[in-house]
Amino acid sequence: TVQTNVIIPNDFSANIIKHFPINERILIENSGHTTFYLMDQFENLTPLGENRLRNSVEIEGKMIFPYENQKYGRELFQYNIETKEVSLFKDTMHEQGSKPINAVATADKSLLFTAFDQYYNNQFYKIKKKGDQPEVVKISNSTYTDVPEGELFRVGNSYYITPNSYSSQIVKSNGTEAGTKKMTLPQNTQVTADSKFGNLNDEALIITSYYNAGDGSKIRVFKNDINSETLELLKGIPG
Repeated sequence: TVQTNVIIPNDFSANIIKHFPINERILIENSGHTTFYLMDQFENLTPLGENRLRNSVEIEGKMIFPYENQKYGRELFQYNIETKEVSLFKDTMHEQGSKPINAVATADKSLLFTAFDQYYNNQFYKIKKKGDQPEVVKISNSTYTDVPEGELFRVGNSYYITPNSYSSQIVKSNGTEAGTKKMTLPQNTQVTADSKFGNLNDEALIITSYYNAGDGSKIRVFKNDINSETLELLKGIPG
């Protein structure tokens, strides 16, 4: 145990939210989830004022994240660690996509995110370089191109959407069209915000979901290997 002088003002129990190894920073929030800080390797705290970096992707000296302001609406912004300024990273509204929800880095260092557009609702998009136009990453095994709204969960090089509300589908992408798949759950089985997603050794996704059998609710446990587009039922648990 090493003594430290780090003090989170007006709080008794801070939470570590995320580690940024490239920039040697840690994102911290107070126990009330109202105040946020970046802590550097020398234990210096920089107040952020709001939770703008929870879903961010880092590059050297900057964090890229979905954010909304009055001038641009919801777009991809960047936070400069040295100047502490927030500025527009990419205005997708006037190109193919708008209203980004997530932002993650893929194996080829592209920026993968989900966003709503005016034609196909929620979609996967990819940017390889800042000056590039966002590229739609289509679902390769389905004619229904929209994906559920939710957060991204990583297993290996694939990112699965964990839906914010009821969905009968599991969708994943690795940033390529061939690796972007949609899987349909069995009848009466849905994933919700209460469903749990787990990473099995970076080889498979484990999902617990609710199943309405008509005579009471049950829990089903599924597995999806990262190179497969099918869901395997592992176990049914009585409710």
